[in-house]
Amino acid sequence: MNRVFVISDHHFGHQKIIDFESRPFASAEEMDDYMIRQWNAVVAKNDRVFHLGDFSFYNKEKTKAIVEQLNGQKFLILATMTGGGAKLGGWMPVLTRSANILSSTNPSTFCHTNLST
Repeated sequence: MNRVFVISDHHFGHQKIIDFESRPFASAEEMDDYMIRQWNAVVAKNDRVFHLGDFSFYNKEKTKAIVEQLNGQKFLILATMTGGGAKLGGWMPVLTRSANILSSTNPSTFCHTNLST
């Protein structure tokens, strides 16, 4: 059975996020390698992953190379640091700022920003 994952804020290639968020890495490259290994240890080839933005600080080519290393069918929902679509290489359908995912048991709205209730 295929699983569904919802995640955000990897910040691949973002050197300053290491200090901002006290991530335990000496460099962005070390952080990137670790996150790729951890992702692939959990996500299977046929799982679906909805990424709610702030995925990468790299250019389109480098971002695409990272996406291609990751298991799963990957869907990107745009967020604050997506750069107007300039860094979207390698994704399945790129969704807009939010997505309504319909399910008979668990309808959901995914987005990167807060929703009012």
